[in-house]
Amino acid sequence: MREVLSFFQKRESQIDLILQSPLIRCQETGDIMKEFFPQAQLITTEHLSPNHSALKLYEKIVKNFHLDSIALIGHEPDLGQFLSWLLIGQATNHFPIKKAGVAKLDLYEDGRRYLKWVLRPKFILNSK
Repeated sequence: MREVLSFFQKRESQIDLILQSPLIRCQETGDIMKEFFPQAQLITTEHLSPNHSALKLYEKIVKNFHLDSIALIGHEPDLGQFLSWLLIGQATNHFPIKKAGVAKLDLYEDGRRYLKWVLRPKFILNSK
């Protein structure tokens, strides 16, 4: 995870908020991510628990946070389905996120949404 975050940090210098699932492995990942982005606020939310609603997670983010950069630490297939829901309006399995995988998505207030990239840990670790 540290190698993946080192790669990520070189490309994304700022994370304002880290939202994490309450499950232990996500908590551990959140603690590691906080080492790389010490300025980020770290919040645990039930909305990232397994089998949670993509719509409710989106509503929590939109209603409670007005930040430039938010990291989500959660579980599959939920994160991939959330990414799908953001991009095409339907929670599908088209965008799976592997363990320690990273996706970047730009969201705009006017409703535009762009998937910038999805990186698998294997790609990140082999690029060194």
